[in-house]
Order: sequence, then C-alpha cells, then structure tokens
Amino acid sequence: MQLLKNEFSILSTCALREVGSQRDIAEAIGASLGTANAACKNLLDAGLLDKSYEVTPAGFAALEPYRVDNAIIMAAGFSSRFAPISYDKPKGVLKVRGEVLIERQIRQLQEAGIDDITVIVGYMKEAFFYLEDTFGVTIKVNDDYVTRNNNSTLMLVKEQLGNTYICSSDDYFT
Repeated sequence: MQLLKNEFSILSTCALREVGSQRDIAEAIGASLGTANAACKNLLDAGLLDKSYEVTPAGFAALEPYRVDNAIIMAAGFSSRFAPISYDKPKGVLKVRGEVLIERQIRQLQEAGIDDITVIVGYMKEAFFYLEDTFGVTIKVNDDYVTRNNNSTLMLVKEQLGNTYICSSDDYFT
C-alpha cells in the first residue's frame, strides 16, 4: 500500500512515540483535526494502526519502503561564502558551539540508524580523511568540484541514491 503524506506522517509519528488521541496526532503532524481523523480512519481500515493508535506489524511493513538507507554529505566546495575563514579550513570542519560541524552531523545520522555514510570531498580534501577512521564513513573525492559543484558531487554517487539523505557538510541540525 502506498501511503499518502498525512498517512505516512501519522504512521511514523505513532511508531516513534505514544499518542493518546487523534487530537494529539493532529498537533504532532501539524494538521487539522479533520485531516488527522480522515487519515487515521484510512490507517485503521487498512489494518496499519490499531484502535489505541499503535502501529501494527502491517503498519511497520508499510513504512519499510520509506526507510532511509544511507546518507551523502557534500563537502567538496570552496566554501567561498565563508571567506576569509575558509582560506584556512573548509566550512565542514569549522567548530560551532564547540563541535565540528561535519562530525556532529555524522553522529546525528548514526544515532538515527544511518551507518552507510559517504562524504564527498574536494577543496582541502585532506581535512576530511580522518573521518574514515574516526567514524567509519566512506570518503570519495570529487576532482571536478571547481567547475561542476554539487552536480558532479551527486554524479559520483548516483548509484547510491535512493532513500538517501543528501546533506551539506555545514548544516547544523538541532
């Protein structure tokens, strides 16, 4: 069964935490109560949720095709918007709030169960190689980063793209 957006949101929310009512569900997914009620009814009728809003085995099976398999972290660019800071090091290895940006992101991905992580490097690539030993990620080098930017980065890993998080090395997720 292919899930509609609201059905997916409800099912994944119920899989991650306990909800007591459709009002709780509506608030959790940022939808109206009527929208949540209609989607819950569909999920109940399909046997994906039970009456106490617990995800059934069939519900977990319906979520499986949406599971993220891997992550690609783009870290090849010049970091020109960070000049002159980026003359010494690429922005992905800058510290924000006491943490190296890319290290924080890798840890967050791993905590979310994503262990297949590839980091694409280019500019000052040597600054990232330690990540292979420290975090067990795969490093790929984009030699075309100067002229092709993100296009060539993603083409390097096109065979890996599917249910993939595509991240930028300088993102700071709370």
